[in-house]
Amino acid sequence: MKKAIRILTLVRFALVLVPLACAAPDTGRVADTDRFGRVNTSLDRLTDSYEEGNIDSFMGGVGTDYDLDHSALEQAIRDEFDRYSAFDVSIFVDRVLTDSSGSIIFADTHWTKRRVSLRTGKERKESGRTTFVFRVTPDGDLVLKGMKGDRLYGAP
Repeated sequence: MKKAIRILTLVRFALVLVPLACAAPDTGRVADTDRFGRVNTSLDRLTDSYEEGNIDSFMGGVGTDYDLDHSALEQAIRDEFDRYSAFDVSIFVDRVLTDSSGSIIFADTHWTKRRVSLRTGKERKESGRTTFVFRVTPDGDLVLKGMKGDRLYGAP
């Protein structure tokens, strides 16, 4: 029994160390943890501006090449701000991927949002899943290029 446990331990140990020892050399691509950090920073900036009701700051984080329509997104957010207040958004990043060029980053997320109706005074809580699409700028920042799935910002 002890011999079987030792063999199992050695196999587990080999399964961890061999892939590390045989890993591909660094190709200069951004590390996964850095991508997660940059996505979280970008989403935090967007969310802070959104919760503060600062449309200009929010739209500063959205690329002019936004997939749907830059001005339509801005108008949808203005409309939402006209109907609701006291926004509280929590976003959790589940997965981050990049395209083969490394210039587009996809962030799969799930989120919750609370907001208060200006008409009724009642709080509404919503949740959803959104894939945020970011473009990497020449200086390394991320700008929002699109959203797929449940609409978080500018929701009806």
